[in-house]
Amino acid sequence: MTNLVQFLETGHELYAAPSHPLIGDLIADVIRASGKSRAVIADEMSRALGTEVTLHMLNAYTATSKQQQVRFPAAFVAAFCRVTGDDRLQRALLSPWLREVLEIGEHELAVRRGVECLARECR
Repeated sequence: MTNLVQFLETGHELYAAPSHPLIGDLIADVIRASGKSRAVIADEMSRALGTEVTLHMLNAYTATSKQQQVRFPAAFVAAFCRVTGDDRLQRALLSPWLREVLEIGEHELAVRRGVECLARECR
């Protein structure tokens, strides 16, 4: 995961390279962190998408061998993130500018929510 962070911090634009090997590494990290098996993730994605996603497909997306690497379909990204409860893949695919806009928006939302919580506690 550190490699992906370093890759993004050096100004590289991962969103332009959906078959980059670091995407497969990130997908594998997210799967491990989810606590769900690949079979369960595939099944839940299939139901969410209305199309079959198999264990074999998830394995192919995370393959480390260049002969086995398969591009992760953009149409699967939102379902994958929803099923795993992790939005790192969506964030990694954003351009640096959009990532910054998202982070600014999240910071602003956190500040507003903090102010709202303080206002409620003061009553």
